[in-house]
Amino acid sequence: VSSDYEARLRLGIRRELSERERRVLAFYLQGYSYAHIAELIGVTPKAVDNALQRVRAKVATIHQNL
Repeated sequence: VSSDYEARLRLGIRRELSERERRVLAFYLQGYSYAHIAELIGVTPKAVDNALQRVRAKVATIHQNL
């Protein structure tokens, strides 16, 4: 993966993902469970699941547009 591609992907993520989506994604990428993420940010595990579903959809769209 080129550094230019990675930079554009990171920029797209910063622009398109909400603050909550970025926080949930960061915890998820560190290996936290949905339940643990939910506890850390004060939401339900279902809200974490919903946020990650939105992240996946947005990242797929960002990827297609690069």
